[in-house]
Amino acid sequence: MLFGISFTARPGKEAELERVLHDEPASRLAAERMGASMDALFVQGNRFTRVWEFPDGQGDEAAVRARVLYAMAVPEFHAVLVRAGPLLQDPFDPEDPTTLAAFVQRHKMRPLLEVHPPPTLPAVDANGRAAFTRVAKTA
Repeated sequence: MLFGISFTARPGKEAELERVLHDEPASRLAAERMGASMDALFVQGNRFTRVWEFPDGQGDEAAVRARVLYAMAVPEFHAVLVRAGPLLQDPFDPEDPTTLAAFVQRHKMRPLLEVHPPPTLPAVDANGRAAFTRVAKTA
């Protein structure tokens, strides 16, 4: 399951926010604490989008939001939130988890499509090549 939030920086604070959000060790630690297998940051102008990927079967969207909030307890990640909060167009209080929860709720992204390999097919064949199954079309 992919989970993402998209938010904007205050005018003139884009470069500073980008530097704060590029704290890779803190981001990786927070992603690990959330049980995420990927953490990506996309930047376009003053628009920032952070995406995490959670393994299948790890719960619904509410459970994922709870994991995101749980990551606030990571001191290094909390320090990033303290520095980033005032730089946002729609700020939150990093000392109050309810404001961060409301921020996540307001800025969460809704996935339109997720693609998963069929569970019965191997990803690679015996020779290590990508495995494909031909499906015959009926006339």
